[in-house]
Amino acid sequence: MKQTFVRLIAHAIVPAAFAAASIASFAGPKELTVGGLWGTTGSNATYGEQQSRGVMLAFEEINAAGGAGGTSLKLKSEDHGGVPQRGVLALNKLAAVDKVPFVFTSFTNVISATAPIGGKEKVVMLNGGGTAPTLAGLSPYLFSNVPLENNHIRNESRYAIQKLGKKTLGILYVNDALGTADAKVMEEVWKELGGQVLDSQAAGTDAMDFKAQLTQLWAKKPDAIYIAAGGRQVAAALNQKAELGVTSLILGTSFYTVPEIITSAKGASEGVLFSTQQWDPDRPTSDEARKFVERYQAKHGAKPLGASAAYYVGAYILADVVAALNKSDKALTGPNIREELLRHGEFKTVFGPLKFAADGTSSMPLTLMTVKNAAFVPVEGQ
Repeated sequence: MKQTFVRLIAHAIVPAAFAAASIASFAGPKELTVGGLWGTTGSNATYGEQQSRGVMLAFEEINAAGGAGGTSLKLKSEDHGGVPQRGVLALNKLAAVDKVPFVFTSFTNVISATAPIGGKEKVVMLNGGGTAPTLAGLSPYLFSNVPLENNHIRNESRYAIQKLGKKTLGILYVNDALGTADAKVMEEVWKELGGQVLDSQAAGTDAMDFKAQLTQLWAKKPDAIYIAAGGRQVAAALNQKAELGVTSLILGTSFYTVPEIITSAKGASEGVLFSTQQWDPDRPTSDEARKFVERYQAKHGAKPLGASAAYYVGAYILADVVAALNKSDKALTGPNIREELLRHGEFKTVFGPLKFAADGTSSMPLTLMTVKNAAFVPVEGQ
């Protein structure tokens, strides 16, 4: 089977443009403060931790090398806890009080609630974690440097149906902005590829008990079950799946690459199948990627998973934009940052170029992953 590929994103070392920048001709500000809107508390706190670590490591490297075209980058973080209302308050504070022109953002439900504010206040929002298809074109100031979930759904569904011969599907999803959007797209794509959807079950946004929904799905004996959840919720669902004796192939989302899938699922995650951006810290594809893995591991005692890599890359995208604006003697404002993101063309990265589309989306190569012997590994023969 020929796998569909789109552009890859990753960035692991200070771009040559930074090193070559002439500080003598520098006319920009010495320091730029930008925002970070993370979910560092709540049931998906692992993601917020990984995401913020990626940005902070990149900023350390960029500033140590002389800054982004001479401008040091500073991060002002706020915790939204995965709650949209808290995200709205936090972004209003970052825009009105801290006067930031740019914010790293995360979590689909929070992004959906805050995108109108970013547009109104002209604050660029760079998303490296939210993947709902509904994020495309949501605001002219919203950009996503990760592929949205519709790309991943098609990638894993094609493999499951055409390569593994799975035909029938059950869907379990968390009833939030991301879960409902993913469930809808999965049903459409699965049917389009010739499969049959037997049932779809929703769970509460804070649910940790999925036995009722899994029992309903398993009663129809589907070949596969798609579980649109993340963090501790998906670990709980996987454990309960094992307790109920469910043997269907489990299809997941691109954000399954979190430690809970291995550590908290107690072996119940073995054999899950999911699609994600092509990032494997155990098999770096370049010297720069290897150095990133080494630096991250030395600092945090663990290898950087996809969430850390995506926000590390996002930090370097920002640095490229700041350097370009400084070179052109343009103010580091939200409108100018937005214009440069679209005008810049391809952002050169160690794994390939990235370019933003007019609707703020980007694309990159995808890879299918599974859990084998309590480790994330690429699917053989994909």
